[in-house]
Amino acid sequence: MKRRYVGALAAMGVMAPTGVLILSPLAGAQTSAPTLSVVADQVSSTRGCIVTNTFPRGDVVVFRATADLNGALDPNAQLTVHIVNGPTLPMKLGSHPPGSPKAVQYWTATWPVPLTAAPGVVDWSVTAVDPQTGATGTFQPFPVPPSMMTIVPATYAVTVSVTANQHPATTVTPGQPLTIVARVGRTVETGPNQTAFVPLTTGSVTATVGPEAALSEQGQLKQGHSVALQYDPASQTWTGTAATDDLSPGFYVVQVQAADTVTPPNTGTGNSAIFAVNQAPTPASPKTYTVQRGDTLWGIAARLLGSGARWPTLYQLNRARIGPNPNLIRPGLVLEVP
Repeated sequence: MKRRYVGALAAMGVMAPTGVLILSPLAGAQTSAPTLSVVADQVSSTRGCIVTNTFPRGDVVVFRATADLNGALDPNAQLTVHIVNGPTLPMKLGSHPPGSPKAVQYWTATWPVPLTAAPGVVDWSVTAVDPQTGATGTFQPFPVPPSMMTIVPATYAVTVSVTANQHPATTVTPGQPLTIVARVGRTVETGPNQTAFVPLTTGSVTATVGPEAALSEQGQLKQGHSVALQYDPASQTWTGTAATDDLSPGFYVVQVQAADTVTPPNTGTGNSAIFAVNQAPTPASPKTYTVQRGDTLWGIAARLLGSGARWPTLYQLNRARIGPNPNLIRPGLVLEVP
């Protein structure tokens, strides 16, 4: 029996010294490579590194991941983020958030979401490999929030100022044109703890002048008359002028709505401070004087205008009534006085 067993081993190519039995793997058997345990998530860099699944266009996504081998962090692992229909991003191991006393060791990669990105769910995954041990691993987000990443249109910040006669419009008289200035754009990160304002330079920016009472609960102005604003590169603002001739007395607001040229567009809305429109002044009735016997234009000007030398002003205003000779004014003639 023993001879047959040893003979069978010999037939399989196993050589054994006298008195020692060595067993080897069966022909064709393979040893499996170790596996990396990979876990990942996504945070918003512009919103304080909070875990979220919704990212407006222009936001900065930070992908974070850990890769453990046999229950411990594997510093030799190389991780990569794969964004479907997007870039492939190598990840770097380091503390996150940077400079925080509560920072944790993560592999991270950042992705600024383009302003032209299509809204909707974006699929992504992380792959890991340790070139020294051959260990590999993959992370695929669960198809439920907050693992899924959803892109939505961006919102522009809009600030509005209104002036009348080069002064802030707090009280306006009908007929005074309103000068509307809107600052439209986004604040973006330019470095650690550094930001910059990027203005909207192309698109559609419209100002609507309407009564305060027409603002909906959502802050939308439901009625009013609108004017298109134009971009001014010198001031990096959108400007325009609105008429006030048809405004009734009351309280009003200017609402500016902005949209860029992307489909669907990134938009923004902003309101001015509320201002009052007064009752239009009633034109004053012209002052008149009825000529008395013995009156002269010099004497009338001296009494009513403060100087007889102003008689030419009185004559020019009433020339059609007096005729070509200023020295001939008849008693009873009614003169207009400036």
